[in-house]
Amino acid sequence: MDPSNQLDLKIGLDGISCTDFATVGDKILLAVGTCNGRIRIFDYVDRTKALLQKRWHKTIRCLSFFPKTQNLLISASSQSGLKVHDVISEKQTWACFQAHEKSPISSVLVLEHGQWVTGDENGIIKVIRCLLYTLLT
Repeated sequence: MDPSNQLDLKIGLDGISCTDFATVGDKILLAVGTCNGRIRIFDYVDRTKALLQKRWHKTIRCLSFFPKTQNLLISASSQSGLKVHDVISEKQTWACFQAHEKSPISSVLVLEHGQWVTGDENGIIKVIRCLLYTLLT
C-alpha cells in the first residue's frame, strides 16, 4: 500500500473501531470512534490535532454523520446506548441509553433527520424516529 494513502492519527492505545466523513462548512471532517469510548473529530486536510476529543461511551461500536445536517453525529455503544452530538457546539442533543435493551449495537444508518436504523448482536433491527425539535434543543 502506498504510504501517502495512509493516515497516522496518533490516537494512542485506544484502537479505532469506526470512522465517518462529512463536509461541514469549509472543512472535511473525519470522525473516529475508539474502542475506549472516545470520539475524535479531525480536519481531514490538517490532521495534526483533533478538533474535538471527548469520551461519549464505554466503547464506540459505530457512528454516522447525518446526511442533511452534517454537524450532527450519532454514535452507538456496546452497552446499547445511542447518542447524537452537534460537533460544532460540542453538545449532546439526544440520547437513549438502552436503545436495544442490553444488546450491543453493531450498526447504525441515518436515513434522514430524526430517523435512523440500528442493528444489534441479537439480530434485532430497529427503526428509531426522533422529533426534529428534540434533536436541535
